[in-house]
Amino acid sequence: MLRGLARTITIRLFGIALFTGAVGVGLTWLLDVAISEPEWTETAVIAQRAVDRSGLPELLAGQGARSPKRWSEETARFVRELPGVVRIKVWDPQGNVVWAVQGGMVGQHSDGQELKEALAGRVAVRFTAVAPPNAAPESFTPPNVADLYVPVYSPGVARVVGVVELAQVPLRMEAAQERWSQLAWAIAAGFGLALGLVLLPAAWRSQRRTRAEASSTAQRSKTQELQRTTEQLREALKAVKQRAEETDRMLEVTEAIGSAIEQKGLFEVIAHGAARACRVDRCSIFLRDKSGQLMVPVSSQLADRRAAAKHGDGAESLRALALEEMPSFLLEAVRRQEPVVISDPGSDPR
Repeated sequence: MLRGLARTITIRLFGIALFTGAVGVGLTWLLDVAISEPEWTETAVIAQRAVDRSGLPELLAGQGARSPKRWSEETARFVRELPGVVRIKVWDPQGNVVWAVQGGMVGQHSDGQELKEALAGRVAVRFTAVAPPNAAPESFTPPNVADLYVPVYSPGVARVVGVVELAQVPLRMEAAQERWSQLAWAIAAGFGLALGLVLLPAAWRSQRRTRAEASSTAQRSKTQELQRTTEQLREALKAVKQRAEETDRMLEVTEAIGSAIEQKGLFEVIAHGAARACRVDRCSIFLRDKSGQLMVPVSSQLADRRAAAKHGDGAESLRALALEEMPSFLLEAVRRQEPVVISDPGSDPR
């Protein structure tokens, strides 16, 4: 019983742990999706403000010298105002890279959809897939990094003069993810605890109920077995008692025969004892005469001694029967020289 209970509790604990883990992972993913869009939206707004405050609009509008030193100074100041920048490129309105930290990218051309949206005046976001292990170092992108395409407006004029592409980490994404992840796992742990509080006591109650049912079944089985044994003993006792009664009657007949001194008295004792032993009302004895053609009644006695004493021997009221007059069952007993038993006299044609 205890081993079965331990196995049941172990299985349920394993199931609860799996359920808790699945809920935790699922809630974490859902919350990451839920907080991702507003975080990126806020990061895009902050990036747009940083671009507007930097010197990049003047450089792209041609109002300042485009020396590498000036580009480096402006981008460095821009990066200081906007933490989380991993990579930066500057595009002109024709879709060409005019400056990048990696010098080899200058002069590259792109017709990407995000670049077109930024040139149209909308901040575009492109989520970057993590580079495979065998990729070049410049292709490596940390997790949770997206490419922001921020339009650059000409100073004093609502005209896009270029685009700044930022490989940007959302400003507060990691902290928000950590908080929401902790919340998700706290909720999952709460669900797991509640499930444990329901399932583990239920396992204990189920084990107790099973044990009680098994005990009740065993008790009923023992009771039924005892009843069957008692009934068998009762039947055996009844048979023994019946056999003892029959033996007593036969003993009485034997004793009476032994004490009888006349043939008539002997026949009376035999007829009376046979009636009692066979549990019939009367027993009659017929003897075959010397010719062998007649059956002569010699005694007819009732089983009840008081009635027999009152009515005397009934053989006097019987007459001798020729063999052809005898009932078929008597004739059968005479010819076969053995007892003939009629179990149902009412339906037996003999």
